[in-house]
Amino acid sequence: MSVVEAATRISKEHSALSNVYRTMTLGYLVVKKRGTWSDIKKFLESHVGPVNPNTLHFHLKALVQNGFVVATESQEKPVYRIGRLPPGIRRSIYSLVKLLHVL
Repeated sequence: MSVVEAATRISKEHSALSNVYRTMTLGYLVVKKRGTWSDIKKFLESHVGPVNPNTLHFHLKALVQNGFVVATESQEKPVYRIGRLPPGIRRSIYSLVKLLHVL
């Protein structure tokens, strides 16, 4: 199973993670502990191809609003990290994390 396939499966199971970008962003942040907007964009593009900046902003905002991701440090250049993840989502994300550790 590829990273994108695993992220798609998780996205379908959890409506708050209804997009593969959101799921893959959470997986990335679990592995890396933190990341800038540029770090996340580069990671996503390495797996799914070009990512529209507005689309990434939209999905990061949704993750922050759900409390799954927290933006820290400065408003101008936030650094993102994992926030509160419900147990079911955490378990699902860790199945993706296993694939990311192989990369």
